[in-house]
Amino acid sequence: GKVSLNLPVLYQNEPNPFNSSTTIRFDIPANYTKANLYIYTYQGEQIKSYKIDTKRTGSIQIKGSEYKPGIYLYSLIVDGKEISTKKMILTK
Repeated sequence: GKVSLNLPVLYQNEPNPFNSSTTIRFDIPANYTKANLYIYTYQGEQIKSYKIDTKRTGSIQIKGSEYKPGIYLYSLIVDGKEISTKKMILTK
């Protein structure tokens, strides 16, 4: 039969663009051991990192007040591999 691969998934933050806060959701299957979410400036400078509990569906809340308005990138790295990178926009 066909083996379905349980792969980690990173979702687009909601709402986007955001002002006061936004939520980034992700799914990490149980067969992975280490996961982190990194937030970068649009220029590629890492400004924040979150350790993610693996083996779960979860989310991280981002507060607009912690950042300057602008475009940011966020990446999900699982077991050393970049799963996905998405763009989020913080408005004034």
